[in-house]
Amino acid sequence: MKKSSLFILSMLLATAGFSQSIKNYVITSAGAALMNENGAIYLSIGEPMNTEISEGDIMISQGFLNISVAGTTVSSEDLITEVIKVYPNPTVEQLQLELPEMSGEYRYRLTDLSGQLIDNSPITEMTTVIDFTKMLPGTYFMQVIKEDKSSKTLKIVKI
Repeated sequence: MKKSSLFILSMLLATAGFSQSIKNYVITSAGAALMNENGAIYLSIGEPMNTEISEGDIMISQGFLNISVAGTTVSSEDLITEVIKVYPNPTVEQLQLELPEMSGEYRYRLTDLSGQLIDNSPITEMTTVIDFTKMLPGTYFMQVIKEDKSSKTLKIVKI
């Protein structure tokens, strides 16, 4: 009896040093980061899973959507209430930006996926044509700004 108790105790002590621990990390198989001076959006596709077994790590990526948003919030008082039309979207050469009225100073701000400013021009007419011929195919983001208010961010696709 004493030998079996001693044997069980020694086995428990031996395996206690080699027990498994589980830690969570985000394993990203794909993703993007959109950043500018107002904040950032981080998007990753991957599942937070990392199992540490003895001295090594085994990482398994299975793919669900994980989104983190950092930055300032915008209240509805800071948004333009007018309906802004942008067409054709997707575009090849030219994009038409149409405003319902011209009461105040308007401008548009165009950025790429990385948040880099592509264009920041005044809008002087209710219908403005924006030239996309020199831009690379991809996704762009546009905001229309009226004095201290801005529109929702519009997604523009250049094909």
